[in-house]
Amino acid sequence: MIRVSDPAPSLVPDATSYRVAHIAAHPLASNRYRTRFKAGAAAPALTHPVPHPHEDRPVPNSDLTPRDTPIKVGERAPDFTLTDQDKNEINLTKDLLSKGGDVVLTFYPFDFSPVCTTEMQCFTGDIAKFEQKGATVVGISCDSFFAHKAWADTLGLKTTLLADMHREVCKAYGFYFPPLNCAARGTVVIGPDGVVKWVNARELKDAVKNDELLAAIS
Repeated sequence: MIRVSDPAPSLVPDATSYRVAHIAAHPLASNRYRTRFKAGAAAPALTHPVPHPHEDRPVPNSDLTPRDTPIKVGERAPDFTLTDQDKNEINLTKDLLSKGGDVVLTFYPFDFSPVCTTEMQCFTGDIAKFEQKGATVVGISCDSFFAHKAWADTLGLKTTLLADMHREVCKAYGFYFPPLNCAARGTVVIGPDGVVKWVNARELKDAVKNDELLAAIS
């Protein structure tokens, strides 16, 4: 008989011990695991906390300030770091502006969508014209670098594609489209000094006109 003064029996086992026992009893568990952690055995205690592999790593782009309207000519371009389709971290200042020419940032909604596909294929077709002017063309959307890689390989794209998965960069440049939680469509040309020299905001259905864009590049 249980007296009122007795502590109430626990109906919920220790979560970690239950998990270890459950795994050890699984038919696919290795004999080594069963021997080390038999069903009903207490879970091993952690002698020290296990740090997360990126715990001390600074979060890139967390200092960027969102804006509701596209960036303007004459303003300094916000610096940023994003991952490209080959999983390389690309920084605007160190990796793009350091080349000494204009940098073309073209924001677009989605990989594999019709207008975006046409637009990026046109960039690839005109890549030699941009290179002759010393310009670097970079596509930015909120897709993952895995999607970028699949898209680039499928279409044979020759431009760098950056993954703005947290939307900080497109918001900092004023090219964020809330209804679809994606980047809006627009193009920004940044001079070697880091100052914006040309801005073209467009409807989602309208691709950039490369002739106008090339004319804006020094």
